Amino acid sequence: MLRGYLIAGVWALWFPVAFIGGLGFVPLIVLSACLCLPVMDLRPVWEARDGLFFAIAMFWVFAIASALWSPGHGAIFTGSLSSGDFSFRVPVVRVCIVAICAFGLFFALRELDWPSLLKARRIMMWAVGIQGVTLLLIAVFFTQTLALFAPISDPVHETPKTLIRNANLFVTVAPILFAVAWGRLRGSGFGGAISLVALIVLAVAFNSVSAQSAVLGVILAAMVPLFLLRFPETGFRMLFNGFAGIILAMPGLVFLIGRLVPESWVTALPPSFESRYWSWQLTIRKIAEQPFIGHGAGASRSWTEKYGEIPGFATSVPEPWSAIKIVPSHPHNMALEVWAELGLVGALLAAACLILIGRALPEPQDISLETRMAAGGMIGATMAMFFVAYSLWNDAFWAGFGIAVTGLVLLQKTRRGA
Repeated sequence: MLRGYLIAGVWALWFPVAFIGGLGFVPLIVLSACLCLPVMDLRPVWEARDGLFFAIAMFWVFAIASALWSPGHGAIFTGSLSSGDFSFRVPVVRVCIVAICAFGLFFALRELDWPSLLKARRIMMWAVGIQGVTLLLIAVFFTQTLALFAPISDPVHETPKTLIRNANLFVTVAPILFAVAWGRLRGSGFGGAISLVALIVLAVAFNSVSAQSAVLGVILAAMVPLFLLRFPETGFRMLFNGFAGIILAMPGLVFLIGRLVPESWVTALPPSFESRYWSWQLTIRKIAEQPFIGHGAGASRSWTEKYGEIPGFATSVPEPWSAIKIVPSHPHNMALEVWAELGLVGALLAAACLILIGRALPEPQDISLETRMAAGGMIGATMAMFFVAYSLWNDAFWAGFGIAVTGLVLLQKTRRGA
């Protein structure tokens, strides 16, 4: 009963927390996992196949240890519980705690009773639906929205960034909504057409508010489910193997792009993607400085190089950019961030974790079609966020993603019981 109310409560809070940018997902998932602790079934963690638990543990041990040689590292935590200002100063520790809580919340769903499953699913569908409708209204009335929140939020920087984070979170969880709608319309013969129109509307809406990461998320969220339909027996393994391969190859790919793509093409990109291009080019230079163990978790925050300071580098950028850091706290590419901060060791451990996750997952054909489509869409959207949006140590994003994964479990368990 406790777990049922908690999971339903988590999804009831999804929309308001996402609406303000998702920062509240961290305390939400930690509190929920702590309350579920007495009834949590963690046996599957210890029984994980093919050394998955060991690989994940090794990655986190190395990542946390790397903070010791990261520039400007200090105490692991600050404050005290008694004074109420206790916090973990090292971001990698916060993300590790979020990951543990996400695992706990996931396994707390295993024995949820049928009425609780249905209640949580209904609340989840309403929360995601309301979030989607709200985002579409914001896109249509974007100028009015900025004016509405101007008294409490900076309409130039703060509000647009919050809305973009909201859009990114929605793209991550929206595949659940789309999969259910597609499943209900499939028999009518119009399911595919309606889904395509909805995806185009979303992409146009997100592009209108400069949420290019969300647009890429929509595209990949549409493509990956088709891949799983094409490969029903080995789809997940192929997908995660490919994901691991891209991480290992990312520095080489970025290097080749830098050599083959004319700078005039780069200037034609949207400013957000042009800045990412130069951020990635500087990051591979940083990787070359410390290729084996990296500069340490969070090191990219200490990089102070600005446009115009490196001879012959990014000479075509607009003049106002000369005072801006090339890497604004992180490279906006988690694969490059792994290489730069954790080196070859971290990249190999991350790739091993992904390969083992692909092997541990059930085959696509062994889960319901709706869940397969939703899982594929969520993987595609998350890949977009992984490669062009967030820092690897963004605990708020990973907390939101952890909650979104519980939605897949709810979808599968309710389909099985139907």
